[in-house]
Amino acid sequence: MKRRLFFILFFIVFCLYGICQDSSIDAPKEESKPLVEQWKETLLYGIADEILPVIDKIKATNEDSLYTELVKVFSESINIDIRKKILALFSDNQYTPAKEPALKILENYDEESSELIVAVINYLAEINAIESLELIESVIESNQHVMASAALGAISKMKAFSKEDYLLEKLKDDEFSEKIKPEIIRTLGDIKSQKAVEILMGFLENTDEEKTWRLYSAESLGKIGDTRALPLLKKVFEEKDALIKAYAAKALSFFNMEEVIDILIQGLKDSNWKVRQASAEALANKDAAAAIEILKYKAKNDPVNRIKLEALKALSAIGNQQCIDFLMTLFEDEKTALDLREQALSLVLEKNPAHALDGINRVLEKDWTKKNTKALALNMVAKHVSSTKHNGLAPVYKKMLSHEYFLVRIFAIRGIVFNKMGGFRSELEAMLKSEKTENVKQEIERALDKL
Repeated sequence: MKRRLFFILFFIVFCLYGICQDSSIDAPKEESKPLVEQWKETLLYGIADEILPVIDKIKATNEDSLYTELVKVFSESINIDIRKKILALFSDNQYTPAKEPALKILENYDEESSELIVAVINYLAEINAIESLELIESVIESNQHVMASAALGAISKMKAFSKEDYLLEKLKDDEFSEKIKPEIIRTLGDIKSQKAVEILMGFLENTDEEKTWRLYSAESLGKIGDTRALPLLKKVFEEKDALIKAYAAKALSFFNMEEVIDILIQGLKDSNWKVRQASAEALANKDAAAAIEILKYKAKNDPVNRIKLEALKALSAIGNQQCIDFLMTLFEDEKTALDLREQALSLVLEKNPAHALDGINRVLEKDWTKKNTKALALNMVAKHVSSTKHNGLAPVYKKMLSHEYFLVRIFAIRGIVFNKMGGFRSELEAMLKSEKTENVKQEIERALDKL
C-alpha cells in the first residue's frame, strides 16, 4: 500500500513539474535593457563594487550622457573611492556641474577624510573655481600637511596672484608649520610674486638655511624671472652641492639666454650628472646656438645615457639646420646605440618630418633585406612613421606594404589611416585578397572602414 502511494505522489509531482516547465516556456521573456540604461541603474542603486567598474567603463567609452547621474552619486555617496573616481573623471573632462557639491564638502573639510579633501581641491583647481579660494585658505590654516600642500597646489594651478600677501604673511609667521613653508616658497614662484624676491634671495644666499628652502627658493626665483636674482643664481655654481647647482641651472633657463649661456655651458662640464642634466635641459632654447658644439659632443660622448638624450632634445629645441643635420646623421649611424638613433628620429619627425624623409629612405634601404631580429632600425622607423602626420610619407608607406615582415606592413597601414590617404584604398583592397597573415588582413579591413 505504501509503495503504491509513493508512486502516485511521484506521478503527481512529475506532472506538476512538467506544467511549470511549459508555463515558463510560454511566459514572455523580459527584453534586455540597453547597456547605458543598465549602467544608469547600477549607478543609482548598485553597491560600491558594482559602481566602481561602471565609472571605469563610462570613462573608457566617453559616455557623458550619464554625468548627471554621476553628480548625484557623488553628492549622495559616502564611499570615498567612488567620489574620488568621479572627481577624477570630471577633472579630466573639465566638467563643472559638480562644483557646488564639491564646495559643500570643502566647507566641512575637518569632518571629511584628507584623501577626499585633496581630491576635491584638485578638482576645483582643475575647473578654475576661483570662488573656492577662501575655503582653500582655511584648509591651509589647518596646518594639516597633506591637505595644505594640495591647497597651495590649487593656488599655483589657478595662478591666484590675489593670495600673494597672504602667502608672504604665512611664510613669515613663526607659529605656522615649518613643514608647509617650502610649499609656500614654491607657490610664490608659481604666481610670480615680485614681493617675494628679496626674501627668497635671502634664503638662497644663506648656506646655513634648510636645504629644501634653498632649493625651492632657487626654483621660484627662476620662475619669477627678476634679474636681481641673476648674480646670486650664478654664484651658486661655485658651491660644491650638486643638487643646489642643478636647481640653479633650471632657474637660469627662465632668463635671457645670452646672459646665462656661459654658465650653463660650464654646467655641462660638471662632474656630477645631475648638474649636467639640468644644464642640458636649460639649454633647450632656440637662442642657445653658442652651445651647439658642446651639446653635439655630449650627445655622443657623455658617460651617462640620459645626458646624451637631453643633449639631443636641446639640439632639437635650438632647431637650426646644423642641429637637424647632426640629428639625422646620428640617426643613420649604425654604430650609434638604437635608443639614441630613435630619439634623434623622433625629434626630427616631431619638428619637421620633411627633413627626415631622405634619411628614412636610406635606413630602410640598408635594413630591407635583414632578418627581423637584426632589422632593428627598420622596425623602429616603421613604428614612428605610423604615427607621423605628413603627406610626404606616402612613398615610404608604399614601400613598407611590400615588406616580408608582417609588423612592418601593419605599421604602413596604420600610417596610411593616420594620414587619411584614401588614394591607397584600391591597393589595400587588392592586398586583402592576397594577404596570408590574419593580423594584417584584419588591419586592412579596419583601414578600409576608416578610409
